[in-house]
Amino acid sequence: MPPIKVALATGNYHHIRDGVSITLNRWVQFLLDNGVHVRIFAPTVARPQMAAPGTMIAVPSVPIPFRPEYRFSTGLSKTARHELEAFDPDIIQIATPDRLGFAMLKWAKSHKKPVAATYHTNFVSYLSYYGVDWLTNWVRKTSNRFYNQCDRVFVPTQSMQDELLRQGVESHRLARWSRGVDTSLFSPEKRNPSWRKTHQIPEKAIVCTYVSRLVAEKNTALFCEWMNHLDQRLTKQHSEAEFVPSKLAICVVGEGPTQEAMQKACPNAHFFGTLIGSDLAEVYANSDLFVFPSISETFGNVTLEAMASGVAAVVAESPGSSSLVEDNVNGCVIPAEKLQDDEWVTDVLLNLATNATKRQALAKEARKEAETYDSIAIQEAFLKDLTDMVDHD
Repeated sequence: MPPIKVALATGNYHHIRDGVSITLNRWVQFLLDNGVHVRIFAPTVARPQMAAPGTMIAVPSVPIPFRPEYRFSTGLSKTARHELEAFDPDIIQIATPDRLGFAMLKWAKSHKKPVAATYHTNFVSYLSYYGVDWLTNWVRKTSNRFYNQCDRVFVPTQSMQDELLRQGVESHRLARWSRGVDTSLFSPEKRNPSWRKTHQIPEKAIVCTYVSRLVAEKNTALFCEWMNHLDQRLTKQHSEAEFVPSKLAICVVGEGPTQEAMQKACPNAHFFGTLIGSDLAEVYANSDLFVFPSISETFGNVTLEAMASGVAAVVAESPGSSSLVEDNVNGCVIPAEKLQDDEWVTDVLLNLATNATKRQALAKEARKEAETYDSIAIQEAFLKDLTDMVDHD
């Protein structure tokens, strides 16, 4: 059988660099490397943030009101529909349940093509950050109506799969597409004493790192709160000791709307902007702790990258992050009910910051866990699943 032809529909492929676009770019590159024909249907902008692989067909879109850097796809234009018809895909992959997603779903049904939805974003978890909680039921109903018409819904973790089941997605549609990590790029071997000198970070400082798009739903404000409380406790503890205190060094990688607020809340933090490749790998590997209080993760690519880099991660309990991090085994998980308990969280962070032996033990186990997420094997398994859907259609 010749390689299948895949039509991918997504709300973001190259105009914003985030977890979704990075995941889909890697997936498309894998497909191209394996002789699979792909067409990507997605919004575009004049100056996209990524040079994305593959042949992309632009679809009409408008800025999202409370997040104007993102686009909301309004459907398939006549031109895009003509491109879809001419391509005649074997299978439709839909990454976003928006108007484009529904249009592609309708086209697939009318042309008897199998549909594989891939789940990337827990939109319900975003709503409270933008004061639109009243949309929760509508978003959930709309999502369920979409996913329950797809042949398969590929979810990155068991915990997120369980959550979708609770929300009303039919169990027989749910399947797994995990994420992998490049353990040669993200590695403890990238740790280098000269990195601290380059960035004027004291040799004995405790480096706490945050990597993400800097947006409200990633709990950037809560990260700053945690860091400020930790800094105060470290300062107090060291002022009562007879030795010269180590300093806390806060490193933030990423850009986004909440950056200015973070810089005001943590004025002494090191803001690196967006980093990729070896530059990003160096920041991870030279950190002592990776601290990520986001509760909106469906998987947690940045958490896995930190773990592969041999860094203990402190994460909020969420369907994504806490499926990677096992509490007090390869990192620490902050329970949902404790996220706002400043004293409790600070105790956890302080214990790790002042206990190098425990940090190193957790980091060793984190690296072991990350090594089980072989990116090539995961992509091969997903491609086989899609091929089987075509064969069985």
